[in-house]
Amino acid sequence: MLGSGGTFPVSVAVHGDLVYVLNALNGGSVQGYRVLGSFLVALPGSHRALGLDPNATPQFTTTPGQVAFTADGSQLCTEYLAQMRETIRLTGRLEPEDLTPQMREEFTDLYRRWRSEQQ
Repeated sequence: MLGSGGTFPVSVAVHGDLVYVLNALNGGSVQGYRVLGSFLVALPGSHRALGLDPNATPQFTTTPGQVAFTADGSQLCTEYLAQMRETIRLTGRLEPEDLTPQMREEFTDLYRRWRSEQQ
């Protein structure tokens, strides 16, 4: 068994021989691996702490719920879609101030990449 590089893995993204795991607890993190034959090998320097507040309550609504590669596999992104859906469900709307600066930046980047792929 291989550790996920953090606490409470919630999502796995695969592109070719690259695998990334999203860990949700203790501030969140992502860890990269490469598939070598039938083994996963941790990629040196690929671990990234997300720097989220581990004391935020409830923790699972303040952490990303998914990690994914862009369509071409050149970038990895964490997604806050579950959080956005829950905010909309509870309040009926999602305002920019409902998102952390990091969430706004990632959401804007995702949208720009999606738009550029549509053209």
